[in-house]
Amino acid sequence: MNTLEQFLTQIGMNQLLSSQTYLAQWQSFCARHHSLFEIVTADKPELDVALGLFTKAHIEAITQFEAQSQAAKGVIFAIENNLAEHKNAFQLDAADELEFVTHGWLYLQGYLAMDFSLANDHAHQTAHMLTQTFSGNPQEKRSMFLSSYYIGKERRPATNSPKGLARLVQWLKSL
Repeated sequence: MNTLEQFLTQIGMNQLLSSQTYLAQWQSFCARHHSLFEIVTADKPELDVALGLFTKAHIEAITQFEAQSQAAKGVIFAIENNLAEHKNAFQLDAADELEFVTHGWLYLQGYLAMDFSLANDHAHQTAHMLTQTFSGNPQEKRSMFLSSYYIGKERRPATNSPKGLARLVQWLKSL
């Protein structure tokens, strides 16, 4: 049995998410979810458990981001009006976590050949949330998220397993 980090590395996710950009989130995610991954994989396939963990983490990251976004907007406004030269230094950990988890979650959806429209909807929703608080183009952000879906899809080993919606139904029944 693999650790969570070993499993994510085995399916190639580390090449996408353990880069310098997301290194802190990668390490934190693997440490936070390691024990639950170990317990649940005793009875369930690792890939299904990883999808479940990222789904749970995505819901939690959205909740955390929404709770902090109003305050963040106020801070950004104050910085832009008083300390414009420092506005790019402002970081919101909840936003970084949401970006990291969204990339991982969409990567797994692609790796599992799940329905693109579901991935697109969530990429759109998350991009819209982030660009409402921080400046940026929601379509560019959505495209960045969807690139993770396509990278996961490219790295998927060729199998004869059920595709898309059938795979999701099979996964839900296994819960």
